[in-house]
Amino acid sequence: MADRESGGGVAISMVEDALLVCVQAELRPSTLTELQNRLLEQVTKVAAKGVMLDLSEVDALDVDGFAALIDLSKMLKMMGAKTVFIGFRPGVIAGLAALDSNLSALRGCQTIRQALDLLHET
Repeated sequence: MADRESGGGVAISMVEDALLVCVQAELRPSTLTELQNRLLEQVTKVAAKGVMLDLSEVDALDVDGFAALIDLSKMLKMMGAKTVFIGFRPGVIAGLAALDSNLSALRGCQTIRQALDLLHET
């Protein structure tokens, strides 16, 4: 890992050819906007082929926050970077499912190694 940048409860590091984004704050609209701006800038700056969003510290996520994460992954895809979500807590997934969120848009796993493997699949 190298090039660690932190701020606003979000730490961004480079792992191989991908960015590892550790979210360590509640995902409020302002945090999501800052995350989007910083991440799009970093993907362009380092020409990352993938983004791993570690959400293992996130205790709750509402439908709007989930939609913002899905929109972010779509933006990253348009920039040529695949997105994998790491560490969604079971309670968060259960809550989103109870709210009828479309969970099929998620590519997720539990570890960074699994995320890297998913990113490198063709």
